Amino acid sequence: MFKDFKMAYYSFIVEAEDEGAVLPSNKVSLFFQKEFKEILHRHACKMQKNECGDCLLKFHCAYALMYENLASTSQGFRRYGSVPAPFVWKPPLEKKTDYFKGEKITFNLVLLGKGTEYAELLIRIFQQFVQKGLTVGKGKLDLKSVLAENPFTGEQQLIYGDGADNISKTAVYIKGNQVEDWARENSTSKSFSLLFLAPALIAEEDEYLHDPRFFLILRELLKRVQMIYYFHHDFLELELEISYHEVIEKAKKVQIKKNQVTFSNADKLNKNTADNLPGLLGKVDYTGDNKEGYLPFLKLGEFIHLGHKAELGYGRYRLRT
Repeated sequence: MFKDFKMAYYSFIVEAEDEGAVLPSNKVSLFFQKEFKEILHRHACKMQKNECGDCLLKFHCAYALMYENLASTSQGFRRYGSVPAPFVWKPPLEKKTDYFKGEKITFNLVLLGKGTEYAELLIRIFQQFVQKGLTVGKGKLDLKSVLAENPFTGEQQLIYGDGADNISKTAVYIKGNQVEDWARENSTSKSFSLLFLAPALIAEEDEYLHDPRFFLILRELLKRVQMIYYFHHDFLELELEISYHEVIEKAKKVQIKKNQVTFSNADKLNKNTADNLPGLLGKVDYTGDNKEGYLPFLKLGEFIHLGHKAELGYGRYRLRT
């Protein structure tokens, strides 16, 4: 189905030094900070332009893909909205703000398809951000190490750390067929749960999704997987066993067993508060057949997130079968 899908999963280990450090309770907000944007633009923009709209390199620029909402030029995907970034940041979910000397904080990064080529660039950018802008007020942090990991096989590779400043290329990747194999091994139960850990803001016509009906969640995931596969994997297309329409129709038969999801921060929708987006939060239990048909997408979604600003950490959820 998406056997050629390719990801790299990294863990960035950051340590508080000297008198410790203070971070915001909402760690996603770090990627909206002026300091991060400036460091990313300085290192990623080869043209050193202030405007990305007319730049010929914008679809190959980590800064433009992350912040500029680039409209698709492919006719088949124009209705889907902007081209997704080929990477996803996963900041810590903990609300803790004060870190004492020696305490460690883990940030994760997922690189997708050709986005794996951004590894060294994003590590260097994050390294500079940790040193200059990650803390709130006084305090000092240091990027101690970066690990490449495969959660399906348990493989790990140290690509940065141990006192050396060089960054090694990783040989540890996650392949689409590993996601599909996992889905086959975990498809016996009819029940499963999604726990939304960071707000998932999902557009539904002229409104936003306030309830987690399964076929709408799956439709959003399918759209995102299709676009990442196409734009960042040499224009590959998903090979579904049944038509897209049939997949959605079957998903409509999946029922909500228990819904504990709320639409958080609804009052923020009309305000310029991108660092505190509203969206779905909480747990929802589902029950239904044909689990193997959609379970690979749900598992892949744990890595790529869904909805608005997914690349910055929003739309993050955990799947339980």
